[in-house]
Amino acid sequence: MKKFTLLLSATLLSLSAHADFTGAGYYRLENVNSHRYVCVIDNDCAYVNLVSGDIDSHALVTQKDFSLVCHDPATIIYAAQESGSKYEVAAQGVSMKNMVKYDLHLGARGKEGDQTMYWLYATQSGATKYLSDPALASKPTGYVALGNPIAGNTTSQKKLSWFIVPVAANSNNYFGVLPTIEASKGQWTTLYASFPYSVYSPNVEFYYPCAVASTGIVEMKKVEGTVPAGMPIVVKCLSVNPADNRLNVGATGGTKASDNLLKGVYFNCYENNGQYVNRVANDKSTMRVLGKCKDGSIGFVLDETLDYIPANTAYIIVEPWYPKELRCVFSHAEFEAGVKEVYIDPDQTTPEDVYTTAGILVMAGATQAQINNLPEGFYIIGGKKKYIK
Repeated sequence: MKKFTLLLSATLLSLSAHADFTGAGYYRLENVNSHRYVCVIDNDCAYVNLVSGDIDSHALVTQKDFSLVCHDPATIIYAAQESGSKYEVAAQGVSMKNMVKYDLHLGARGKEGDQTMYWLYATQSGATKYLSDPALASKPTGYVALGNPIAGNTTSQKKLSWFIVPVAANSNNYFGVLPTIEASKGQWTTLYASFPYSVYSPNVEFYYPCAVASTGIVEMKKVEGTVPAGMPIVVKCLSVNPADNRLNVGATGGTKASDNLLKGVYFNCYENNGQYVNRVANDKSTMRVLGKCKDGSIGFVLDETLDYIPANTAYIIVEPWYPKELRCVFSHAEFEAGVKEVYIDPDQTTPEDVYTTAGILVMAGATQAQINNLPEGFYIIGGKKKYIK
């Protein structure tokens, strides 16, 4: 990414909702001049010098296309007053104060129509600098770097001014889920967000994998009510349109599931000069991502084309000998039936390595006669879980 600013920025549709800060909650930040929205894509800011206005942050960009903003959890900003003009501002598990190393301040600076405009600023050694987005309103669609923070002046006040727009499922400033996989039972994706949420649109459902078997099957458990902040989840969507898959952002209640096998990824950031990488590599021997199985069902699969796990998504980790496809089932009875799908091929002639279910090598290049003479129990033979009687 390029060199950019101290804090936030983003884009939005013209809202029917009143765009004001109303207290601790979840918002999007829209620049008054560019009408672009803030998106937090990393959790690191290399250095900040407010006196010179010099900030190197790998973290902050803006986006004008609301069709991309509406389903991006990195555009959901939590804001709350700490004391006086000092505010906590955070997104995707990142506190902006921790990122830029200075207290962040928020101040109202008048109206634009019926919407209050705000300044976001920090002070160092008597120098006060304001967050700015110099991008023109006509800037082509796409994620762009913010400008360095600058001192306020009459000609650039709109570049320094922000609408703080509440996120609400029943408004134009909603959060909806964009599915990434079409399978036999509908539209699916994974989601990893630092805010809690619940279902708003009908027929949207939440699941997580609670058990996985080497026979190629994953048990999915349904989540009722609120998904707590920081819990990776699988979402079954109503349609391919995020507007049909809206969530109530900031819902209360909910407890993280202790048996959730999903691992979440907030960031997938790479600095072009090769000096900075914040990514999770896709270990193709042990990682499985949500995908479509060969029979058309939803499952967790090995993606040979994926080098890094995408931002704001989730994956599971399995043993290296597990199948490339792990089909999802939605009842414990179906999972138990799948686990019992084990066998010994009496006509097997190819030597196979034999492992315990814990991954310990029992016998290398075992013949069928040697396999048949193993003590009774489960083994991993030829990458499959089999039962020896």
